[in-house]
Amino acid sequence: MTGNVSIDDDDDEKYVTVSIRQSAECSGSIDQIEVKSLNVANGGSYDISLPEGTYSVVASTYNKETQVYDDVDIVTNTVTTINIVF
Repeated sequence: MTGNVSIDDDDDEKYVTVSIRQSAECSGSIDQIEVKSLNVANGGSYDISLPEGTYSVVASTYNKETQVYDDVDIVTNTVTTINIVF
């Protein structure tokens, strides 16, 4: 999974936390498990290697509404792009 991060703000010191989550059964209920997390600077990019599967991407930054991208499919030998804009 790859993408660019942009915060509609002139502050270059701001960053976005990108959390990659996957559903898993635990004690009879379905829970979201964080499999990777990283901080990406405003104007930066990210490239995450993940095994094939379906994920949720949760992006958050200071003083902005959290963004959630559900049902992101990762397929072997395919590039999945999620550009995050606040």
